[in-house]
Amino acid sequence: MRPKHLLLLLWIILVPTTILAQERQKWVEWGIKAGVNAPYIAIEEFEINGIKKDDPETQTQVGYFFALFSRVNLHKHYIQLEASTHYTRSEIAVDLTDFGYSLENTGIDPTSKIKFHRRTLEVPLLYGYNFVKKNPYELALFVGPKLRYSFDRGNDDTQSSNNAIEIHEEVQPLTACIVFGLGTRISNFVLDVRYEFGVNNISKSSVYTLKLPTGENSGELTLNRRMNLMSFSLGVIF
Repeated sequence: MRPKHLLLLLWIILVPTTILAQERQKWVEWGIKAGVNAPYIAIEEFEINGIKKDDPETQTQVGYFFALFSRVNLHKHYIQLEASTHYTRSEIAVDLTDFGYSLENTGIDPTSKIKFHRRTLEVPLLYGYNFVKKNPYELALFVGPKLRYSFDRGNDDTQSSNNAIEIHEEVQPLTACIVFGLGTRISNFVLDVRYEFGVNNISKSSVYTLKLPTGENSGELTLNRRMNLMSFSLGVIF
């Protein structure tokens, strides 16, 4: 075979192979991202020693997260699997007089803010549709389920503003969410905003200890609630 014929044959073989390889790289992608989160706590039941009380006020505090993800592109559609670690913070204001003890002449503020800190491992599976897709710009809506695994942090998972009460809570190890969001991509950079609806109660059991001048008093606390979550993230696709 002459050299020019050999070069022609190699060109015929290599060009389609190269194009196919490029298409495969676009078909499956992976990336990393980081962002901030803000939980919204929906209280469903609040009881002290079996007695129902008015739901306490809740406040949102900003947390953060990091994630790895992979994406399978199917024209304007895509499937995305993620693995992320979240640090969330929330705050609940309780009235200490609801616990059945008088605080007169004790100098203790009856309103105590309880801060909850949680670290979780979260795995969402998302379906996305790019209603705008024109290289290098994409704009998509996505939805899907997510599983959230909570790490047990022991007695350091709550803090009170006046140290008059301690709460130790055992959380459900595994909970579920439904995720809705909007994402955009410019070249290799991705930005998304999403809102997650908690499906089930995150609390398993709680106990409290009041620290009064007359001594310590303990009891059971029911604080059933769902955690919804809003998050913003910025990432890179490779």
